[in-house]
Amino acid sequence: IERSCIDSPYPLDQCVHQQRVNYFESVSLSRVIDEAFHTVCRWHPKGTLIDNVKWAKLSRKMKFLSNVKNSKHEIDMAFVRHNQDRKLDLARFHAIFEDIASTQYPSLSKKVCVFN
Repeated sequence: IERSCIDSPYPLDQCVHQQRVNYFESVSLSRVIDEAFHTVCRWHPKGTLIDNVKWAKLSRKMKFLSNVKNSKHEIDMAFVRHNQDRKLDLARFHAIFEDIASTQYPSLSKKVCVFN
């Protein structure tokens, strides 16, 4: 059933209810990353920073770099490059996504590949 469900923009002047597609187009990428950070911090055990275990769990669930050869190693190395005391704060969490995006799309600039 989910495969047959697709989102397509609908003219706003003809909508009775707010459309999910129109809403998410207006949400900034920075806000999405902030929300992801705070959600992962609430995973057991709760904390204010993300450790390597939570990072590994998030990357497995989201299948980061799934089309890159040796993706698990790349994910681990991204964490090593950006952690401080084996933890990620919000600024480092943003930076790690730029790093992953540049690994996923090496031919694009960092700013462009983060949005793909």
